[in-house]
Amino acid sequence: MNCLETSFLIDLLKGEKSAIEKYIKIKDKSLSTTSITAFELLRASEKNKKAIGEMERLLQRLNVFGFNVGEAEEAAVVEKELMKEGKQINALDVLIAGIARKNGLILITNDKDFRKVRNLRAETY
Repeated sequence: MNCLETSFLIDLLKGEKSAIEKYIKIKDKSLSTTSITAFELLRASEKNKKAIGEMERLLQRLNVFGFNVGEAEEAAVVEKELMKEGKQINALDVLIAGIARKNGLILITNDKDFRKVRNLRAETY
């Protein structure tokens, strides 16, 4: 299952050509996102009521994976692996990576930090 990460969804809503082309390729597949991405999108759009409405409509069409104990355990493993390798990424991205790895999701992203995470299935656009 494809998991649409924050950078992809923002680029898609902005009408970025590469994001639109990627969406056309995957739109007929099962699409999801994470509760962490939902949080990032909604907090980013808090000052713009139109943007909030667009985000909410988009999120209603996606299967949203939550952050539960299993995902927390996997995120902790991700963080420990990164620390051991001397790498660092945003804490929210660690949580997203944990959700994606725990659930076997393919993360659709333009955020290069996810390349640092071992055994994370990710596609860029």
